[in-house]
Amino acid sequence: MHSEKLAAVGQLISGVAHELNNPLTAILGYSQLLTSSGQVGPLALGYSEKLYKTSQRTHRIVQNLLSFARQHKPERVPVRVNAILQDTLALRDYDLRMSQIRVHLDLAPDLPEAPADPHQLQQVFLNLINNAVDAILEKGAEGDLWVRTGVEGRQLFIEFTDSGPGVKDSSSRVFDPFLHDQARREGHRTGTQHLLCIITEHGGTVRVKNKPPRGASFRIELPLHRTGAKTPPCRAG
Repeated sequence: MHSEKLAAVGQLISGVAHELNNPLTAILGYSQLLTSSGQVGPLALGYSEKLYKTSQRTHRIVQNLLSFARQHKPERVPVRVNAILQDTLALRDYDLRMSQIRVHLDLAPDLPEAPADPHQLQQVFLNLINNAVDAILEKGAEGDLWVRTGVEGRQLFIEFTDSGPGVKDSSSRVFDPFLHDQARREGHRTGTQHLLCIITEHGGTVRVKNKPPRGASFRIELPLHRTGAKTPPCRAG
């Protein structure tokens, strides 16, 4: 019965999110047109840019809802993590450039493949990029995002570090799905509970800490080889 209720909640969330997507896409498109038209004054241009950024944030919330609604047991296939990272960054390339966020890639050459679900990994990477963008823009009008991959022992790691204000609580509360708006404004990130579930189901870990003079750094560690141990499914929230 519990699983049936969860499935019904997932269907409801998915339906609402899809209904919101259409008007949000229109708002994003028209605000971009206004910004690039050259036919509005400085005051209206400022309003248009704020409208665009607010719509972007709302759109990302909707995408996180859709990701939550689509939770499923990970499919383990050999994946090229660097390629997934680059594809995910390409999805946000325009927004990153519009927001004057410089991306610095330090991807290990000849990174070995790892057993994972490529679609779920992309959800995780997109979530972390979105949160980094929000954190950077909270601190100023531009900034930097550093993305690094490598291998340590039997683990493959992916690290996202931003130039934002950092997190005020780098403990497990960063992954609390019910943090209210004030807590998020104080340095917590949104949507992190779902990514923690995905990585946990892959047999991996997520670590977060501040890296002065930079901001927060989220580090994902994944096993290079499948283990015999079965990981219990993680419930976001």
